[in-house]
Amino acid sequence: MSRSKNDCQIDYIELRVKDIAEMKAFYGTVFGWEFTDYGPDYCEFRDGRLSGGFATEQPPNPGG
Repeated sequence: MSRSKNDCQIDYIELRVKDIAEMKAFYGTVFGWEFTDYGPDYCEFRDGRLSGGFATEQPPNPGG
């Protein structure tokens, strides 16, 4: 079986952040990422090869 060029590559990553707008400004400027907002607490990013999301930090939930 042959391997595709996408094997063994990160496909989607989620990062917890304090300020989504600040992260969008930084990563958009530095890497040219594009963004889609899904409410005030989540934003998807993509650059044509990698995609992921920024989620605002939430306090721990005791009990899981």
